[in-house]
Amino acid sequence: MCFRHGFSDARPIEANRKGAKSLRARYAAGLAFALVLSSCGGSGGGGTPTPPEFTVLFTNNNSGTVTFAQQAAAETALGNLWTKDLGQPVLTQETALCTLMKSMPVFQSAGYTSAGNTWGMYADGTLLSIYTADPDLVTQTSTQTAKKMVRPAISGEIPQTQAAYVIDALEPSRNTNSAFVAGELGKAGYMPIPLTGTLADWLSVANAGVLVNWSHGGVWPTKKLVDEYFLESADTPSLSLALTYRAEISAGTVSRCLVEVFNAAGKPSSQSRYQFSAQFLTSPTMFKNNDSVMFNWACESTKIPDFANGLEFTNNLGVYFGWDQEVATGDSNNSILFFFDRMLAENQIAPVSPTSPPPDTWQQAYAEMQKVVRPNSSDTYAQSAAPEVVGTMTVYHHATLRDPILGNGLPLSTIIPAIVSGQTGSISTQPDLEFTGTFGSAQGTATCGGNSLSVLLWTPTSVEVSLPSTAGPVVLASPDHLLSNTYNFGGNVTISPASTTIIPGNSTQFTAAPPKNQQGTLSWKWTLSGQVSAVLDDGSGHQGISFTTDSATVTLKTTNLDISNMVVTVEGFATAASKTASIGTASASVTVNSNVNPVFNWSLSGDWGAAIGTPDGNYKYSGALGDRETLTDNNGNPVDRLFFPYDITPSTGDVNSIVFIWLPVGEAPKVGQTFSYGASTKNTFEAWIDNPTSPGSPEDPILLYSVATGAAVPGTLTITQVSQQADGTNVLGFSFIFTDPSGGSYKGNGIGTWK
Repeated sequence: MCFRHGFSDARPIEANRKGAKSLRARYAAGLAFALVLSSCGGSGGGGTPTPPEFTVLFTNNNSGTVTFAQQAAAETALGNLWTKDLGQPVLTQETALCTLMKSMPVFQSAGYTSAGNTWGMYADGTLLSIYTADPDLVTQTSTQTAKKMVRPAISGEIPQTQAAYVIDALEPSRNTNSAFVAGELGKAGYMPIPLTGTLADWLSVANAGVLVNWSHGGVWPTKKLVDEYFLESADTPSLSLALTYRAEISAGTVSRCLVEVFNAAGKPSSQSRYQFSAQFLTSPTMFKNNDSVMFNWACESTKIPDFANGLEFTNNLGVYFGWDQEVATGDSNNSILFFFDRMLAENQIAPVSPTSPPPDTWQQAYAEMQKVVRPNSSDTYAQSAAPEVVGTMTVYHHATLRDPILGNGLPLSTIIPAIVSGQTGSISTQPDLEFTGTFGSAQGTATCGGNSLSVLLWTPTSVEVSLPSTAGPVVLASPDHLLSNTYNFGGNVTISPASTTIIPGNSTQFTAAPPKNQQGTLSWKWTLSGQVSAVLDDGSGHQGISFTTDSATVTLKTTNLDISNMVVTVEGFATAASKTASIGTASASVTVNSNVNPVFNWSLSGDWGAAIGTPDGNYKYSGALGDRETLTDNNGNPVDRLFFPYDITPSTGDVNSIVFIWLPVGEAPKVGQTFSYGASTKNTFEAWIDNPTSPGSPEDPILLYSVATGAAVPGTLTITQVSQQADGTNVLGFSFIFTDPSGGSYKGNGIGTWK
């Protein structure tokens, strides 16, 4: 491939280019041994341009067999001379090489091409190409680095097969971006197949959808002295390869070439390689019919049509891209980055059209390349300027990315599914996910988190699949398993809380939420089952066991009659463009705690002293009533007293235990509120139980203890539950503890009720 690293941004005027060609023509005409042929013979597949793309500087009558060893010796001598003269003008190099070939009996003719390359014809009629016009030999600097791009949000339109061959026959120091392009194709769902570009590699290509090639290339004379395009391979000539491809070498479809190879330090050295023409590739299954595209980034790859025609008509290639002149490395690298940036919707190379964002079809991408100008340049991404040194004059041959040639005139297929947007919806009564984008006409498959989804509808611009049961990444795949961008499905409709416990007569709320990214206007159908007299209420006039509302929150209201477990169900609906669709359902379980009678557990421990006696221990009390009464506390302040008596021994009818708290008038107790033990003042509490010395007559043992001993006893009561039943009965849960200085403790917890 004719590359130049670090090309200048200067662009000489057209007259300079024409002047350079005139200078070359005058120089050639003045050579004593020059013979310019004007052959009109056909070539490859489309005939030879007039005048031909090559000039003959000498010819003689040498003919006969040339051995492999003779060829190797001749190429070693020529390579050494070429490497030594690299600092000289290209015309000087060509003259020296042709002069040396003229002195060698193994050559019958030699000359140069219009691009500035040098050629020789061995005495047996086989070609030797010398890539003296390689722009990298004029300026050897590091090439532009491939720009790092982010994985596309959506994908584009390229061929219908996974096989993507990425061939790079150039040495690593050329810094092509072949590995980067292979990685991006892999992310888009292709199966990249990197090859080094040997003859065997090229013959192994089968059912290619994409083929990208980096190598040297040029237009050279054949045995019949007509123009034909050849591509460099990565093969160094050897006896075994000469035997393997003996027929192709004899036929002229494989020939030899000399290239300069740069090591890691940038030092060049000459190497022999094999090269081949389109006639070497004769497999009708090399490409995937019309659904295939080849990017040949070698120099002069569209200068004459024979190579493209051969691949299209013999190998079933669909679309062929190439350059009509030499191409600079930086330009070529950035051109292919721009192309795939638009094709794969990377959207990283400016400017990006806001009115028509990627992904592009290949036609759209090529049209953009012809319009968008490279940074710091007057060239577009479909143009490149490479230098050629002629005598003391430097001119720029301006290469153009030729209009792609369509095999059989058919367009490429759209195969990488490209999701632009998605939302939940339904087909008939079945919930689904609906996508818009570019999908192709051939139906593919869908998964969510790796689990298969049913495809309900597949058109080139719309796909609908069954609604996933759980959240996860949804991916569409073409019939050839090329993967779309990911759509993150937020999951089904959810309800919170998903489960709860309630006491008959109490109320609780439920809230529904739609899937993530849900579009449209939402509504909700709420349903209650298992109830006796409970209802749902949205607070906006809807009340009952089933109704549809715009509210995502409802309140469950129960009565004392609701003693069985219940289920609250919600179904979501989305309306857009006059279409209403189910977006899924969710349910919450309601466990009813029907034991609403007061329960009081006492536990006592430690030594309470002989003067008082030990209170009765560990009882469970039930069946008591409660009340709230307004009194005056010991400080003369009006207070309310919540009074909870408990019957320890129901058979006697005695009240054996009392707990009461003192509150400011009208104040409701709150969960978490604490009360200290006190003597009938607000925000204090007392707890009385039977004393064995006076059964049936509860007394305050802590107070008795304090009176008897003169020691204060700390205590705390905490409110643990506050609720109200449907009939107005209030429910209060509490727990308390006293600590006896002698080491005893007095603990209790229970539920009290009052109206």
